[in-house]
Amino acid sequence: ITINPKPVVSISVADNSVCEAEQISITPAASIGSGSIASGTWNFGNGTSAYVNNGILTRSYTSYGTYNINLEVVSDRGCRTTSANSIVNIYDNPVAAFSMPGAVCMPGGTVAFTNNSSVLDGSSLSYSWNFGDASAASSLQNPVHNCAVATSASSYPVTLTTTSSFGCITPVTRVFNKFSDKPTAVFDRSPVTVCQGEQIGFSHTSIAPNSSISTVKWLFSDGSSSNTANASKLFTRVGQTQGRLIATNAAGCVSDTS
Repeated sequence: ITINPKPVVSISVADNSVCEAEQISITPAASIGSGSIASGTWNFGNGTSAYVNNGILTRSYTSYGTYNINLEVVSDRGCRTTSANSIVNIYDNPVAAFSMPGAVCMPGGTVAFTNNSSVLDGSSLSYSWNFGDASAASSLQNPVHNCAVATSASSYPVTLTTTSSFGCITPVTRVFNKFSDKPTAVFDRSPVTVCQGEQIGFSHTSIAPNSSISTVKWLFSDGSSSNTANASKLFTRVGQTQGRLIATNAAGCVSDTS
């Protein structure tokens, strides 16, 4: 009767905590008292396996979670040994995402960014914003950025880098170029002087650079108002009175009152 020795096998993982898609290196160590190691089968803990005779193995995982890796080796005489499990922790790569306003009115406009980043493994997130205009970065979750030097022709690549507490990093870049000049409210009235109980006609010639006037609103000193493009107003009180105009362009930017 011949009793053949079983192989002795162990494995070590260089870095057992990594982010999704990052490579891990697994080093096997196998020996046998007599005979030789014929083959090895890796079990990666996610339903997949591979046949490897020797050498360092690199592997990556596309889904976060905890995985048990082991190696079964077989001698030339059919004796099998499975290594102890090595535990590998794979952390989720966060999804970096944000939304921006449909338009920002200039001059003096600000852009309010809404952070929509998320992560599946429950880790906490930190943020770094680059606004693409040589200004200082921001670590706020939802920053409001002053665009004092922007014009209606400006375009900025805005980058949000989202980092999990496990060090997994995802950047995303979106271009913001939705700058709109405020309209200028301009109007004329005729006649300038009337008798009590007569009407004055108001006509607007407001200007909307790089856009168009979508609405106007007339405000009169007696508390009444009108949303028609050209208004007629009957005044019943003697003395001086006022008519004011507010114009709004197609981007929703509101003029100063004329």
